Amino acid sequence: MNEADGNLVAILGPTNTGKTYLAFDRMMAFQSGIFGFPLRLLARENYDKAVKKVGINKVALVTGEEKFIPKEAKYFFCTVESIPKNLNVECVVIDEIQLASDYERGHIFTDNLLNTRGEYETILLGSLTIFVTGMQTTYTIFSRNFVISLTIFILLSYFCVKAYREYKYLAILMFLSIFLLSPNVFSSREGELFPITYITFAIYFSINLGKYMYKRWKSYY
Repeated sequence: MNEADGNLVAILGPTNTGKTYLAFDRMMAFQSGIFGFPLRLLARENYDKAVKKVGINKVALVTGEEKFIPKEAKYFFCTVESIPKNLNVECVVIDEIQLASDYERGHIFTDNLLNTRGEYETILLGSLTIFVTGMQTTYTIFSRNFVISLTIFILLSYFCVKAYREYKYLAILMFLSIFLLSPNVFSSREGELFPITYITFAIYFSINLGKYMYKRWKSYY
């Protein structure tokens, strides 16, 4: 480890939560960078994206099958095993760091993970199955279940407040039923609602629908 270890940022979470997108924009905000991917196709895809953003002369592609390094290259998109040595850049990003625990991946992946550092920042992307220890690291955790649960909680809380004006006890029961939303208390339910939540809100919406239909019916007669 060296002094650059203090600039580590670990972005951990499930697939398709925007980790790569966030890290790409973060790296491109620096004057130079390296982005290491576990797959050649991922490196190629993000290389093409960077070319559209800054031009082909400033972007390099280095994989086991392809090697395109312009003289003015500032951003390097590589497979992790193909990351160039002795290259000083401001930001380094390495994707799918949990693969370091896969013995079939080989030692080069782990070696580059441990020793490739950005001058100002190093970003590690991966799942929650890996923990970065022994380093001063900032963690950003993306959890789909938490975001979904929080959104549902806010929406249903709005209906609770609205219901409280007319149905005080029902509104209290409604609020208590959504207070137990996972992952706040029962993370094993993975964002599911409890049956009592469906029942209480079904009663509330049924009453309001009945009142609305009754008013419409009276307006015709």
